[in-house]
Amino acid sequence: MDVTPRKRHLSRLRPAGLLGLVPLFACGPLERYRVAYEQHDREYRANVQFDEHRVPVGDTGHTLYAREFSGSSAESGPLILLLHGIPDSLHLYDLLAAELGSTHRVVSFDFLGWGQSDKPEDIAFDFRGLRRDLDAVLGYFDPRDGVALVVHDTSGVPGIEFALDEPERVRALILLNTVYRGITCRELPEAIDRFSTLGFSRDAGVFLATRNTSAWQKGVGNQLKKFFVRDDPRQEFVPVLCHQAQGIRPAFFGLAGVYKAEVEVDNPAGSRMAEFDAPVHIVFGAEDPYLDAKLARAFHESFPRSRLDLVEDAGHYVQLDQPQRVSHLIRETLAAIPRRQTRPEDR
Repeated sequence: MDVTPRKRHLSRLRPAGLLGLVPLFACGPLERYRVAYEQHDREYRANVQFDEHRVPVGDTGHTLYAREFSGSSAESGPLILLLHGIPDSLHLYDLLAAELGSTHRVVSFDFLGWGQSDKPEDIAFDFRGLRRDLDAVLGYFDPRDGVALVVHDTSGVPGIEFALDEPERVRALILLNTVYRGITCRELPEAIDRFSTLGFSRDAGVFLATRNTSAWQKGVGNQLKKFFVRDDPRQEFVPVLCHQAQGIRPAFFGLAGVYKAEVEVDNPAGSRMAEFDAPVHIVFGAEDPYLDAKLARAFHESFPRSRLDLVEDAGHYVQLDQPQRVSHLIRETLAAIPRRQTRPEDR
């Protein structure tokens, strides 16, 4: 299967409205999000080839949605696994997956409760759940030459923990504007802060957002708008992610509700991070107002043998603001990984 990132003419719609409970006039009707999402999906499928999978999640009876990119010129080597954060989905990696998929085997997926994955009502949405989903994806795709984990935002918690727990399976760890336990930002994004501070204000916000889809989507849109530096990807992807936002509320409220208790803690893995041998590449958008350069340097100190690159003209969504630059940096990391000898039974 040939995966060739061709020139894209994806949707160009205006950003969404204000974060919070009161919508502003800046965002159009909900139908606009649906139309933008469908147009994006049609044009992406016309320009980029990938296989679609439903990944079983243990014995839960639920499945994850995943996309596999692997061009005919894909090199042997580790599987590149792309993990999204909140409040987004695998569409966060649409441009990067197309870039990398021409030369590597790449998988992006939605965690349970997000994107096109199942949205069950019988499970808790927390960081243990993210790790469960990650384990399910790796078990399903079974990367025999190991995995290069690319984590962003809250997915840094399960991704880094997996790397530390099973270092023999991880060939590289790429950190894109992410967090980990004890290594977090000084100022949370407003949406995370609002719904992670337990009390009456959060409860009222959950109540109203659950009952007012229009206001909720507009609020998400305003937060997403702040995650970009460049206007083109902002206009292209904010409506796409806003359309999906109507279905993510339980997962978002659940994960945000445990964020401070799970992440704003002392780092429990400092010594293991210092001893981690696989390449660690820290690639942060230099203009992220939340997960900023200071946080990137904190990761650089925690992984002493890591490489740090701050990408100019890029914000929190560094992989959408500068997909070609990020792709180039990831390829440099992968090129430096020694090839494993193929066992006869794996041929």
